[in-house]
Amino acid sequence: MKFIRRFPQFIRVFAFVCAFAFAFAAASAAAQTAGAPVIGAAAAGDTQAFVFFSAPASTGGSPIASYTATCRPNPGIGSVTGSSATAPIAVTGLVNGTAYDCSVTANNASGSGAASATASVTPSASAPLTLLGVKSRK
Repeated sequence: MKFIRRFPQFIRVFAFVCAFAFAFAAASAAAQTAGAPVIGAAAAGDTQAFVFFSAPASTGGSPIASYTATCRPNPGIGSVTGSSATAPIAVTGLVNGTAYDCSVTANNASGSGAASATASVTPSASAPLTLLGVKSRK
């Protein structure tokens, strides 16, 4: 009989414990790094490259603050980076006539996410002009 009289109290305690456990689990589910952006193409310029991409499918639960393009000589050692909040990313300081493999990462509050696939580009002093975008004045 004691249990039956204390059953409402048991339910209240059980509900409190469940609510606390749920709140703790939600708070500990921290944001993760973003997924890999989808690489488009890399357009050559004079000692530079413009890397095109689209946003990743997952932001990791935190807004994407910026994107970083990394171009590595192929073959070679080292890398050159450029950053931007939107596509395309201009990577400057490349050596004309050297082939580069470029990839993009998305950066949020949790850090840098996975790298995209690569796009190849070879900067050239005689690279044709590339249309980077069109803006309406209306």
